[in-house]
Amino acid sequence: MEVDVIRVSRFTAFWLFTFCFLLLASCGKKHGDPVGPYPTVPRLLADGWAAYVAGDYDLAIAKFDSFTVIKADEPDAYLGLGWSQSQIGQFTEALSNFSLAISLEGIRPVVEVFDEDSEVVPGTTWVIRPLSDTLNNPLLGLPDLTIKSIPADTLLDEAFYDVVSFTDSTITLAWSDENADTIPVPPVSADTLIVNYSYSDTTIVETERQVDAFAGMATLFSANNQDLMAILNGNGVLELDNNYFFSHDSTGANASRVHLLLAQSYYNLKLFENALREVLILEPTWIYDKTSAIYLFNLQRKIESLRGC
Repeated sequence: MEVDVIRVSRFTAFWLFTFCFLLLASCGKKHGDPVGPYPTVPRLLADGWAAYVAGDYDLAIAKFDSFTVIKADEPDAYLGLGWSQSQIGQFTEALSNFSLAISLEGIRPVVEVFDEDSEVVPGTTWVIRPLSDTLNNPLLGLPDLTIKSIPADTLLDEAFYDVVSFTDSTITLAWSDENADTIPVPPVSADTLIVNYSYSDTTIVETERQVDAFAGMATLFSANNQDLMAILNGNGVLELDNNYFFSHDSTGANASRVHLLLAQSYYNLKLFENALREVLILEPTWIYDKTSAIYLFNLQRKIESLRGC
């Protein structure tokens, strides 16, 4: 029994010594904070938008870009990237991310069409309707302000018409200087009128983020003097949400700003009726005189005053 007691005592002493050694060895060492729960998706996106609102666009880009590595199919991250990049002049990158944000949300609510079946509006001479198959889908814009016509009379040469103005369903034309014949020849229903245009597909339920992306693209195109594309995307915004405001920066992007953007882009392209229409939406009581020699000058001045210039 004495041997067993001695053995037990030595065993106990060994483990006591080992425990004390490990305890002493750990003293003085600095331990990090315990790992907490990982940030949630909304929290990560909120950090990116917080940086954007604070005007730290480089940080916002870093936040959103890091997020796309974690979750590559999140539209809001690409939307944030697009808006942040547009603020620091990264034009190509911003457009790419806006387009990706729209696509990730589903079917695009803006459709591009190549149409060879436009019709002359009954009772008019220079007005055509390009939406012959989609009359309920509003016209948003055209990539070119010259429309080619192939006359039904094969003895006649092709003709060109300049776009003077357009509504959500019709286009008003004028005889173009591109024609060899100086005598104006209005289009007729039998002619083949070739029109490229974009329209809003009213059968598609768009998302808020898609509208935000179209607003971002309209702003980008306007800033880079690409007025036709600014008009197409700006009209897209208002067609999808005529009370639009960007929730992350409502003073920088809202319906009024889009109307102003459109007014200036229309004016730049000499679509003066469209420009006037936008001005009157913003200030219905504005008094103007189209017969005045300085009417166009006054129209531009009015647009500038509405913009705060």
